[in-house]
Parts: sequence; structure tokens; C-alpha cells
Amino acid sequence: MKKIPEAVTKALESIRRELGSNISISRLNGHYYVYRRTTAWDKNRKKVRSIAEYLGRITDDGTFIRKGAQYGAAAERPVQAAGPERLSETDKKILTALSMNSRASLAFIGGLAGLKPNSTHYRIGQLEERYGIRYIIEPNLVKLGYLEYLALVKFVGKRPDVARLKEAFAKMRNVQLVLLTSGRYDMILHFVGRSGENASGLFYRFLLDKTIAEYDMEWTISPFFATYCFVPLRGEFYELLKESVWKRSKETPRIQQGQITGREYAVLREMNADANMDFTDIDKRHGLDRGTSQYTYHRLKENGIIVRPTITMQHTGIKYNAVLIANMINGKLLIDSRENLLNEIIGQSPNPTNRFALVGDTGAPALFIFPVYRDGDLQRVETSLLERVKGFELITLIVTEVLLGTLCYRLFDNMHSRQYSRIIEDYKRNLPQNKVDYDAGRQEQKKENVESVELEESETD
Repeated sequence: MKKIPEAVTKALESIRRELGSNISISRLNGHYYVYRRTTAWDKNRKKVRSIAEYLGRITDDGTFIRKGAQYGAAAERPVQAAGPERLSETDKKILTALSMNSRASLAFIGGLAGLKPNSTHYRIGQLEERYGIRYIIEPNLVKLGYLEYLALVKFVGKRPDVARLKEAFAKMRNVQLVLLTSGRYDMILHFVGRSGENASGLFYRFLLDKTIAEYDMEWTISPFFATYCFVPLRGEFYELLKESVWKRSKETPRIQQGQITGREYAVLREMNADANMDFTDIDKRHGLDRGTSQYTYHRLKENGIIVRPTITMQHTGIKYNAVLIANMINGKLLIDSRENLLNEIIGQSPNPTNRFALVGDTGAPALFIFPVYRDGDLQRVETSLLERVKGFELITLIVTEVLLGTLCYRLFDNMHSRQYSRIIEDYKRNLPQNKVDYDAGRQEQKKENVESVELEESETD
């Protein structure tokens, strides 16, 4: 490694005195990036995993710029040494399998990738460390009794203090994602509300917060329907969901529509934090009979409340995210080129993630979140959309900071996407239909655990 400047060394020593000795730096593309390195025991993989948390960067003059400290400039994110160009076909197959069913057995994933289980185990461990893989569940919010909303916000006059804004939204359990952007809008919020709850009521709750109320903002709020990928739920959402847990009483002797049982809540909450958590650990943590959480998980899957256990990658080498808002200006032209739009969404990606991190409808406008890996990526996708899809204007925003929550970065098998199905069904295209049944690769603890559990919906939780 090139000799580290004295100012950078002194800054590193100062950071270590403040944050601990497990702080290290990496020099990438002439910049010095700061990490906190820890380890954790992986119960599923039966080994110690190394975890690197990105904290910020040190400039050549010794200035430490913390992660997300600057507003109005691209968020600080290192260009990973393990860039997308190094992803092999074998690793792509493994990442796709984990994205589709993170609980699939090693034998099943290895069969797709052409590896033996031991080799698969090793490769997964490498990918976990390389991309910062986190295991989460993809839920169906509608089946849980919630609807999604999106707010486009323009600051008027004085800009809010970012730290205070983050603190305010972090306390709101229904807010799942906050993006600071540059362009026509300054902020995007994704939030949820109970089915039947008035959206204006949710909006007024924002205005009740003193921090938000003291700034002038223009709000545009619409229902949001995710059509490709999803917004991961914060842990705080489950404090909100707790209100839907059924408790047997004289007035409600049986579970009502929109309610869930206590064991369903326990499984959902634990698997949102770690979708690959051992079921026996969930049983022990919540005082459940052996096999209860595994049985409950499969019931949640069968009922469509859990769509799939999946992954999100935290260190992919993305430079920044762009938000593309497509405002319809000619419905006929847009409908005539709809097939092209569907193909654009599920287009091939040379990166470790899909082409888009999120696509959804907010009425006439559609919203796309596009991860930018290389210079020129954004211009190419804008040109492709405008040339192949007609009848809309494109508004581009640059995400300067993910203020709250996270986006889902994964490698979804697009043959299982809504868009792929629509192309086949609506346009009678003769596309390959030899889909992989990823649920066939599920990993059980012991078969008898599932078969020995007999539970009634009316059982007390």
C-alpha cells in the first residue's frame, strides 16, 4: 500500500481513541475509507463471520467526513474493490438463489450453481462478506392490513437541519424510507397506513411534529403500488404491527380479519431481522413449543403474508442511486409501448444486483430507483427509456442521502416477475417458461417437527 499521509494517520488514531481499536482504513481509488470491523457467529453456517461497517472517509488533510454527514452532495460511499465486473456466473446463480429463497438448502443452491454443498457453503460465506448480505423477509403488506404511500416533498425557503429531520422521522413507526434528493424534489418518503385509514390523517401526523412543522414544505402524497421489488420494513414497523395481534377475549373469542396471532407476530418480527434465523431459536426466545415457529412460518408462506425469505446487499459498489419519475402525457402512446417498458424493467444487468432496485406506480406517474455503478449508466438508462417508451416525460432526481431505512439490493430471478408474466399473457410472447421452483429447495430442521405440531387459530397466544 502507498504510504499513508501523516495527517490521515493522525486522524485515524483520533478516531480509534473515540470509537475503539477495531477501526481500520482501506485505500480505494486514492481515497481513505474508514471501517469498524467486528465478528459474529453464524448459527446457520456454523462459523465466525467478519462484518465491516462503513463509517466515512478521511481526506488527505486529515478531515474525517462521517457517513451521510453532508447534505446536497452525493452520499459518501466507497467504490468496492470487489466490483461488479468480477462477479462470476456461478456467483450470480448463488446470489439469485439466495434472493429467491434465502433458506434454500446448500444441496439445492449447489445444484443450481454446479457445486457440491461444501463448496457452496464456502462461496456463500465469501459472498456474505464481500457484499454485506443481510437476510430479510419480503412481506405482503396488503395481507397484513396495510397500504403503502409515497410523498414527494419540496423544501420552500430555509432547508431543514438534516440531523433533526432524521430524528423526527425515526420516531414515526409508519415511515419506512426517507431519501434526500437533488432535482425537482428534495425528499421522498415511503410510509404505510392501515387499510381504511385516511391518507390525509397520516399526513397531518407529520405536521404535528415540531421539527417538521417549523419548515415550509410542499407535499405531494399518493398511494404507492410496488410492481418490482419492495421497500424493506424497519424494525419499528413491528411495534406498529403489534397493535394487530389478536388477544382472545369475551368480545373477540376468535381472530378477526386484519389480525395476526402472537406466534405469527413473533416469526414475522424475528425473520425481518434475520430471515435465516434458526426456528428452534425463535421457539426458545418466545417460549413456544418445539416446531411451532417452523409450522407458523410455512402457514405465513401458504397464506401469502410472507412472499419469500430473501436478501439485501449492503456493499455492492453502487456510486449513487437515481430516482426516475415518469409522468404520463399521452396515454395512448404509453399503452402502445407498454411491452417495451416491461422489458426495460427486467432488462439484464451486468452488476450483482438487478437493473432497478424498486419500481412502482403512484397513479399516472411511475417511479424507478436505479442504482448507478459507473459513469454514463444513468444517461444510458434515460436514453433507453425515452427511445423505447413513449407518452411520458422523465424527471430525474439524484439521491444524495438515504436518511432513514434501506433499499433492497438483490439479484431477483426476473422469470418470476410480474413484468415477465404480463409479457407472456398480454402480448402472447413465446418466452422461456422453464422457471426454477425455488421453494422446492427449502431447508427444514427436521420433518417430524412440522408434522408433530397441530395448532388451532383459536388457541391462546
